[in-house]
Amino acid sequence: MNKILPLKDVREQLSDLVSRVAYGDQKVLITKFGKPVAALVTFKDYEKIVNPAKRFTKEEWDKGFEFIDKARMA
Repeated sequence: MNKILPLKDVREQLSDLVSRVAYGDQKVLITKFGKPVAALVTFKDYEKIVNPAKRFTKEEWDKGFEFIDKARMA
């Protein structure tokens, strides 16, 4: 289940929200003045966002590079 919460509520519930995100597979969208400004996600999800190699299995990664190499040769 995903939640959308204003920053004020996140401040009051931060400890509980971190536990829910870390152990309950929940994501939290944080808003300020009604507009999205940040998100609270698991560290695993964060790693996938900042490190493209972690988004794919080794086989998928290798297959993608094989495709790119073939395209360059053509």
